[in-house]
Amino acid sequence: MDIKLIVAPISSKFKKDGPCSKTDFNEQMKRNTPILNGDMFWCWDDAPENIAVVGDIFAFWQHDGEYREGTKCVWVGGRFIFHKIEEVQSPSERLPSWSDNVGQTHRNVLKLSPPIITLTFDEVKKFGMKPNYFGTKYAKSGFEVDSPLRRLILLKLMLNSRADV
Repeated sequence: MDIKLIVAPISSKFKKDGPCSKTDFNEQMKRNTPILNGDMFWCWDDAPENIAVVGDIFAFWQHDGEYREGTKCVWVGGRFIFHKIEEVQSPSERLPSWSDNVGQTHRNVLKLSPPIITLTFDEVKKFGMKPNYFGTKYAKSGFEVDSPLRRLILLKLMLNSRADV
């Protein structure tokens, strides 16, 4: 089974003008705060390739502001919050608050599960990921078929589904 990992970096700072990943992420946090509010769900837009399918894994990389100059990945630190993609919706289902982000109106909307697991930057690096993302991207390393990170997330999903029974 070919499961892809999509990663969306979330800035540690708010932008003064235009679309802002931190603003959009905070909106997702607010939408999902009330536990009993069944009308809300986690969502984000797909990467530019628009190839995500149900069952793929999505991660928010919530940056904490730590930088390391002179390295391939200037952003270091933060946490990765992993979700399963539960539904792929057309771009017409984008949230009204996303209307300002005109460069991404062609992207599908990914309906996400509640968080599966949260790992630190250092933990995902130890699992073989090479976080170097500018915009939502498909991970190229650390999530191969037999990778420990992939096995961990699939195990966590399996345990979560048993707990729901």
